[in-house]
Amino acid sequence: MAGNGWVPMRAPKVHPSITFSRELLQRLFRDGRGAAAILAALAFTVLIGFTALGVETGLWYATKRQDQSAADAAALAGAYEIAAGQADGEKQRLRQYLR
Repeated sequence: MAGNGWVPMRAPKVHPSITFSRELLQRLFRDGRGAAAILAALAFTVLIGFTALGVETGLWYATKRQDQSAADAAALAGAYEIAAGQADGEKQRLRQYLR
């Protein structure tokens, strides 16, 4: 193929530290020791995440229930005042406040 102007190139020289790093990475990928520790760490992280999600959902539900209970109590108190005929004074105070 020398007739068409093609000249074979030599592979570029690689710095020795890059070669060492590449060999080190290849050895690490072939070595299976410690794989269980890595998998356990990943599983533990996922477990903590799902636990946090469950706790957060429980707190959200408890807060929602507490807010609904407060709204129900306020509505009941208002209904009792209207039924007892004590709401007229509150209406007048509300009208003065809104002016």
